Amino acid sequence: MWEEPVSTTPVQQMPNSTTPVSRSPLTTLRGRLTEVPLSIPNQQKEATISGAQRTPLTNTPRNFPNRRQDLVARPTVGGKCPRRVLPQPLSSSDEEEYCPSCVTRKKRVRELEDQLKSLQGQVSDPPRPGKISPILAERFKMVELTPGSQVFVYQNHIHQAMARASDKSAASFLLNCFYTNDELVGMNLTGANGKKCPDKEILQSIIGFVMREYQKHSPTESSLKLALRNKLSALESRKLKKDE
Repeated sequence: MWEEPVSTTPVQQMPNSTTPVSRSPLTTLRGRLTEVPLSIPNQQKEATISGAQRTPLTNTPRNFPNRRQDLVARPTVGGKCPRRVLPQPLSSSDEEEYCPSCVTRKKRVRELEDQLKSLQGQVSDPPRPGKISPILAERFKMVELTPGSQVFVYQNHIHQAMARASDKSAASFLLNCFYTNDELVGMNLTGANGKKCPDKEILQSIIGFVMREYQKHSPTESSLKLALRNKLSALESRKLKKDE
């Protein structure tokens, strides 16, 4: 038959009672907790507060020994940013110092302005093929014979040169675009023996154009110069026969 276990907690004598009262372990623990003082006397509280007031706060952010002094204070007004200093525009001297290409462009602009002023008083007749200003060549829709040479001819001259059967014939035709036969009499390609010679840049433009457009004929610079030299010799001999 099952029997209820008997508590082993010692029996306490209640005052004014002759009968012992049995208590459970939980009741005993609660009784012990009530014996602990839950309040601090007022004198001890006052001493703690006064001691805290006399002790300085050494661990606050304001009292850090290594605090940086160059930090910018954050704005205290909401929605506003710190004042910014906008960069000042560079002067002309600063631009020339930091931008070498600006100097080159300004120089080129001045040259073009001078050319334009010099061309304003010229006659409006079409210019002769040769070394002329790019502004004037653009005005009359002329074509540069070789890129970068500033030697210009008309578009119909290009078509006629391309229609020639050989590279040597094309070079002779282009030479006559710049000089007439009367002007070529008495010239040679080098200017030797005190004779006149065609402009070297015009000669190089003619040779460059023919070698570029007649690649199927495999022309060379020496062969083209020989053809032009023979042309000049033929004109001079024809002139001498005519004078006899």
